[in-house]
Amino acid sequence: MSYDLVAFGEALLDLFPDVRGGYAGVRSFTVWPGGAPANVVQGVASTGARTLFLGKVGPDPLGDGLLTRMAERGVDVARVVRSTGTPTGVTFVVLQPDGERSFFPYRHLAADKEIGPDDIPADVFHGARVVHLGANCMALPASDQATSRVLELAVRGGACVSFDPNLRRHFHLGSPAVMERVRALAGGAHLVKLSREETEPLYGSLDAMLARLFAGPAQLVVETRDREGAAWWTRDGRAGTDAGFPRDVVDATGAGDAFMAGLLSALLAGGWPPEGLHALSTEALAAAVRSGNRFGAHCVGLVGAAAGWPALAPEGSDPRAWH
Repeated sequence: MSYDLVAFGEALLDLFPDVRGGYAGVRSFTVWPGGAPANVVQGVASTGARTLFLGKVGPDPLGDGLLTRMAERGVDVARVVRSTGTPTGVTFVVLQPDGERSFFPYRHLAADKEIGPDDIPADVFHGARVVHLGANCMALPASDQATSRVLELAVRGGACVSFDPNLRRHFHLGSPAVMERVRALAGGAHLVKLSREETEPLYGSLDAMLARLFAGPAQLVVETRDREGAAWWTRDGRAGTDAGFPRDVVDATGAGDAFMAGLLSALLAGGWPPEGLHALSTEALAAAVRSGNRFGAHCVGLVGAAAGWPALAPEGSDPRAWH
């Protein structure tokens, strides 16, 4: 079986408190699946695409529940590795009154960080249309090697490589060496999505980002801009913006992942040309970015990155019905 999308990276659980602004007075937590690539693959699967997730979870009930949830969303999790003792990762979320959030990773030891190159099966890349990865599953030497192996197998198999760095302050931003590894991963991708907040620390400026990425194999670069939508550029000099969808922000967790899922879903559904994204019309590219903004707008209206997906809801439908 060949897949429309193979996603690799961290799968974990996000815990959301029942109060905002901190943990004082918290009585309960709501649990949702988390991990950027895991969020993306669930969103793409919601549109009916054939998807596979590669990662590692613990041998615990948390890992059982996480994999069950992903499978219910239509994701093939048969190749997910189970650790022998290291638990499934957990991240606590701090929600602010305006919907913004910060993260408190409670996962110094977590199964997703322990995945190694020998855990990556080569056969799943045969015929894969898109391989998506991020930069959070590279904390240990083995997982860094696993990430490099995924990129190598994707390129060898002729897949389009999709990359979203999903930078984290506690891991990436304090280490120049880690940031250079992130730039190296981005430099091997055909489709790169960054947030506006990631452009400057990674590349210094928008122009420098575009120059460096288009000097490599990149064919499409997208920068998300929160409430201002998103901008996009192609290797052949085309560019555009999409203002997005006005929406009250309940929880911004996973908004970038949802955007990525909507973007990839539209590109896949539109018949991704074998010769590459540069063969798509300007209208098709603009529509794909629009789809990303629609998925993102849906996400921020709910608590939890994978609480629901708009999938193929009509363009003009009420956002409250995007479930």
